Amino acid sequence: SYLDSVRFLESSPEGQRTRVYHALMVEYMRLCRLRGFTHVHVWVEPPKNQQEYIFNCRPAQDRKAMKRDVLHGWYVRMLDLGKAKGVVSRFGGMHEEFAGITSASQIPMFNGDQWEVTVPDLAKQQQQSARTHKVGSGPATPRAGAGAGGAAGAPA
Repeated sequence: SYLDSVRFLESSPEGQRTRVYHALMVEYMRLCRLRGFTHVHVWVEPPKNQQEYIFNCRPAQDRKAMKRDVLHGWYVRMLDLGKAKGVVSRFGGMHEEFAGITSASQIPMFNGDQWEVTVPDLAKQQQQSARTHKVGSGPATPRAGAGAGGAAGAPA
């Protein structure tokens, strides 16, 4: 699933959209927690140029996507707010969350999301690399997963 926004929300004073979106997301995570969910996985990847996630007919002035590091910071600030409100117990990047795995197939996959495509490809590459290494044709080079190192938040 994707989080997307359009500039229908106007605020006074200007510049309060982020506060509202952060509050909405934190309350959504609170509701998820009350329903028994224990983890939230966030894929931090801005749309590529001319790609739109949900709202597909935006005015041209609303089509400029955030850069990856800016978007990552947006989510970190939202998760920090969730932590301050007692909704999020911890969060971090994929490198920390999945540091102990032995195969890319151990990364959770969700129907319709990017990892559903990426993880099987990584697992296939890992298997091919392992076969190449066993044959003795040279050392295998492990490959890092594709993506932006999204923050994985865990509701408290």
